[in-house]
Amino acid sequence: MPPKPFEIFLDVVTKAFLGAEIHYGTNELKLEPTIPRAYDFLRKIEYPQNQYEQLLSSLGPAFKSAAKTEIYRKNTGWLARGVDQGKIRVVKSDNHLHILPVLRSRRTVGIDSSTIGNSMSVLVFAFLPDYDIGPVYFDKHLRLQKGNEFKWANLRSHEKEQVAKSLPNLTRLLCDGVLVIKTDALIRPKGHRLHIFRNLVDGCFSGYERMYGKQRDELREWFFQRSNLVEMHCDSDFSPLTPLQISNVFVRAISAGKEATPLFAKLESHESNSIQTADVLAGALGRELVTNRNLPNPFSFLYFDMRKMKTQRLKSVKAYYFKS
Repeated sequence: MPPKPFEIFLDVVTKAFLGAEIHYGTNELKLEPTIPRAYDFLRKIEYPQNQYEQLLSSLGPAFKSAAKTEIYRKNTGWLARGVDQGKIRVVKSDNHLHILPVLRSRRTVGIDSSTIGNSMSVLVFAFLPDYDIGPVYFDKHLRLQKGNEFKWANLRSHEKEQVAKSLPNLTRLLCDGVLVIKTDALIRPKGHRLHIFRNLVDGCFSGYERMYGKQRDELREWFFQRSNLVEMHCDSDFSPLTPLQISNVFVRAISAGKEATPLFAKLESHESNSIQTADVLAGALGRELVTNRNLPNPFSFLYFDMRKMKTQRLKSVKAYYFKS
């Protein structure tokens, strides 16, 4: 029995993203890594420019007819069904709906930091809906060198430039949320590091009600729902604080008093896709926020309650976030 149009659609999304070989009818094509757009399955391609477009142009009238009817249909269409079944994710970027395959449906939080010039650190909490997609994207789409693992410090200068330029799309494609704290409070700190770290997290979500109180309460709850009972992956960047301490304190700090159950994945960075993803994000964000003093899309400023840092006089803190 030939595959149904919806099954063909899912297969094309996955094979295109991976840059894999695909067989359709008498065609055997080797695709370049591509992130399909929803409109790709509807548009008429008279003169294919690559193997992906050649595939799309050969899908046939039955598939095209089904796509025109089904791809955008609310609740039961291909996009809605694929998301509901956990087969795809749909991300809006550059005014297009980009379709990503779900490579491994394993939600995690990647935690890492980047220190610039031993004077400022950027802490990154990356909320990752797909455990495998980060390293695959780095490998197939950005073509970064890996070695034992993907690590910002090991990238060549032109690769760092490429990652920094791709931050808007990279963030949306790999994460459904990111919390970023830029601070020098953990460099030669005054006081206990664990208390300082907790106050850094608390300050992102507490303070006067008139200072975006409702917005920050809602954001705290959104992050908590994606952290509680979710694997936390953390590198040993915060010494003498342990990755376990960092993970536990973060989840409890954003719980707003609710019952919290932190889950910690005891993995080294080369064993964890989430740490590697967070590491590259932290490096790129450190470059943009500290070195270039630029707030990249799609991040927004997050008001920080400096009363939480009253014991850290002369220390600075800025916070930013992205939420899909």
